[in-house]
Amino acid sequence: MGTFLDRRTIVLAGILGAVSVVAANSWMNAPTGFTLDSSGRVVAVDPVGVIFNKAMPLEAAHMLVAAYLVGGFMIASVYAGAMLRGRRDRYHRLGFVIAFTVAAVATPVQMGVGDALARWVYNDQPEKFAAIELVPQTSSDVPETLLGKLNSNGTVQGGIPIPGLASWLSDPATGKSTVVKGIDSVPAGDRPTVSEVNIVHLSWDIMVGLGTLLFLLSLWYGLTWALRRRMPTNRAFLTLAAASGLLSVIAMEAGWVVTEVGRQPWIVYGYMKVEDAATANTGVWITFIAVTVLYLALGVTAILVLRGMSRRFRRAGGFNDVESPYGPPASPAAEPQVEEATR
Repeated sequence: MGTFLDRRTIVLAGILGAVSVVAANSWMNAPTGFTLDSSGRVVAVDPVGVIFNKAMPLEAAHMLVAAYLVGGFMIASVYAGAMLRGRRDRYHRLGFVIAFTVAAVATPVQMGVGDALARWVYNDQPEKFAAIELVPQTSSDVPETLLGKLNSNGTVQGGIPIPGLASWLSDPATGKSTVVKGIDSVPAGDRPTVSEVNIVHLSWDIMVGLGTLLFLLSLWYGLTWALRRRMPTNRAFLTLAAASGLLSVIAMEAGWVVTEVGRQPWIVYGYMKVEDAATANTGVWITFIAVTVLYLALGVTAILVLRGMSRRFRRAGGFNDVESPYGPPASPAAEPQVEEATR
């Protein structure tokens, strides 16, 4: 009972910790819960309003689902790599199935949450949405441009335009007639630069493109389960599954680039710009370097320990279908319980 409670506490602490961090970031996108006087000083603060700002519910949901999605694909990718090397025992099959199933279920959910969040950006941060969709001037029947870039003269170069799709996705109720505000709809000093626009648009393409690829991979997995009652084990699927962990991390990081660079030049949207918030304290670099070195050391140590455990485990002869790595040995009376579905 105590172990179960400890695990539940860890899960809740992780979820609430992630939500609190995202709440701070979402406040930067939708600052509320405070009152300014005529000179711009804060004279009253509502902590509940600060935490539960308008952007917080969708951003928190987007990050939590991403955590399960990335975690599932990362764990599954390790088992997929082992299966490509011929380790098809029950332990590797079951390890893959549990982790990949979590990620496969989270993927379409994430796409739905992301779509809702994109519509929030369309309504509340039009210049960020214009950068995402590469829309220089306000117009309707706006195409969804895949790749491409914005030139300094306000024209779009290259890319593959899908007619009317950006307008339709912005508001399906009005379809192609939906008006999308352009980057030029706000003063030059209050919008991203041309290079920032291109970074945001490319990051969006990477996030959506990789997310779509992971969704198709999840669909392949789900259909195989539905039709054959087992996971796909051909080399093409396992190769993509082995890469899914890295691809999901890249997609997540690209999403953060869209969020942070797309808000430029604001650090607190509509209230404070980055240039006004940047510190002149040169000691920040010392802290940054120290933290970077610490995390690099922890990462290298973790990899070395895990590789050492793996080598010792293999030298010990591995395990059978009723044992687990570094777990207690099975009792002599235990019967192997191999599930046919994971073969």
